[in-house]
Amino acid sequence: MNLQDKRFIHIHNPFTEGTKAHQLNYACKYLFKEKIVTSEDYFVFYDADSTFSQDVFDLARHLIFCTQSSVIQQSAIYTKNFEHFNNTFKDKLVSNFGYIQTRWTLAHEIPRLRHQLHPFLSLFESGHSVGHGLMVKTSVFQRVDFFPEIFLNEDMVLGLIFRLNGYKIHVLPKLEVCNTPIFLNSLVNQYRSWFYGVFSYPKYILFCWENGYNKILSTVWGIRYFVRSLIWLLNSYFWFLLIVTSLAYSLYMFNIYTLVVFLFVIFTFFSYSIGSILLMNFQMK
Repeated sequence: MNLQDKRFIHIHNPFTEGTKAHQLNYACKYLFKEKIVTSEDYFVFYDADSTFSQDVFDLARHLIFCTQSSVIQQSAIYTKNFEHFNNTFKDKLVSNFGYIQTRWTLAHEIPRLRHQLHPFLSLFESGHSVGHGLMVKTSVFQRVDFFPEIFLNEDMVLGLIFRLNGYKIHVLPKLEVCNTPIFLNSLVNQYRSWFYGVFSYPKYILFCWENGYNKILSTVWGIRYFVRSLIWLLNSYFWFLLIVTSLAYSLYMFNIYTLVVFLFVIFTFFSYSIGSILLMNFQMK
């Protein structure tokens, strides 16, 4: 990016502590403070590895014109960097987790978004938001007080907050393409943050209660999403299948290193799932 190009603004956050939510909120509040955006504009959030087609904003404008939507979600698939992977155990493992995350998008995320737009099904469905591919009207984002900064995952509770404020999340009919982690430690860290996010649902519900939202809806939607997300995260046959197929692709180069990594992955996912439960129980006391 050419920082001298007047089409771009480089916003420097001077604070050295905080999470992604703090960084994004700092930028949004700066744009409001400097009157660079108006209440009729939209904030659009993408990650550094996000890839989208040139017609995305035309589609968004059309969707806003037709539905008057204040919140739009562009869902993502996680196959952008697959062409760089080889037939090794590690590459097959991380690519398989990219496939399972893509499966989550197609089988869970998009149907949830479509259900909360249905006149009847919306009664049982909260909003699902993701921090990348998210488009929010500036006045709406200001009304919900931007991204929650007290949680590790800035976006999981945001969809619930949108719905409790009466906003429905519309689906952009175009997929974003993102990377899947290329290193095992990055993969582990990613799933660790998702474990923490899922096991924070009791805290999300309490947060909504404390901020005056409908207690019945926040509890029903929160519990429903907690159970469904927990089933997905702890679906043991998926983990087994992913690891076994990764080994099958790389049997010709099976060695001590592969065995150690295999055992490490199994131990890591079990330890993080159990550790996350214990940690959240401890924090709730």
